[in-house]
Amino acid sequence: MRARNIKPALFKNEHIADLDPYDRLLFIGLWCMADREGRLEDRPKRIKMELFPCDNYDVEAGLLRLQVADGGLIRRYEVCGFQVISVTNFLKHQNPHGTEADSLLPNEDGIFTRYERNKNKHVSSGPIFLSLKEMQDNGYITVTKRLSNEMETVSKPPDSLIPSSLNPESPLTPPRETCSSKSKPKIPACPHSEMQAYWNTLVDKSGLRRCELWPTKEALSMWKNDWFRKYWGYIFQECHESTWCKEAHAGPDHVLRVKNARKYYEEVLPKLRKEGVL
Repeated sequence: MRARNIKPALFKNEHIADLDPYDRLLFIGLWCMADREGRLEDRPKRIKMELFPCDNYDVEAGLLRLQVADGGLIRRYEVCGFQVISVTNFLKHQNPHGTEADSLLPNEDGIFTRYERNKNKHVSSGPIFLSLKEMQDNGYITVTKRLSNEMETVSKPPDSLIPSSLNPESPLTPPRETCSSKSKPKIPACPHSEMQAYWNTLVDKSGLRRCELWPTKEALSMWKNDWFRKYWGYIFQECHESTWCKEAHAGPDHVLRVKNARKYYEEVLPKLRKEGVL
């Protein structure tokens, strides 16, 4: 964990103001866990233990809301075997200390960032961009093979300061395949239980009868679509007020149905935004 700057403008940011207070706290906490490039391992359970050890807060759902929020406050991706969270515009708002260790996590193209340092380990020049192989060849990341099970493990230099140092017994572990030039964005787990809870709560409040069970299989199938995740990210933030449900002349049970999602995402929501309802 590291000390980071919080600017007054944060409290007036419209994108952040739409978030639940716990989600805002999660966003700030990610800054403290991130390395000097704004990256940290995508490990929701570890994040929960570090930031919310005494709170009943769903970090995975919170990360989803940060990911689909307007402006995309974070990005989640998998590349070179690393599962990474990257804070959007991190270096625009943060000024890491000159002695803070270099990142041992790649960007979305699988490229690592290094800096030249003086005898006091203070950044003297850079940045230098290296591939995973170059990181290994230069000894920044050491890959060892255990012959018994042929697993590859990655160890870090002793003076490295990265989120994984919170648990030195758990090294970064890339798979055996080589790093590709393009990363695969990580699709977060479908929070279908939360989706069903929203369905039931809003239908009950509207006095409507629950005419059918939540279509879990259909929701899981559609979750792979980016537009569907963004649609539900918006619902998680706004639908509790059900204002747009009324303006759309539809009950919440209709808006929440999976089969209606595409129409509302592509037609109804843009129309209500244009009219200033949202």
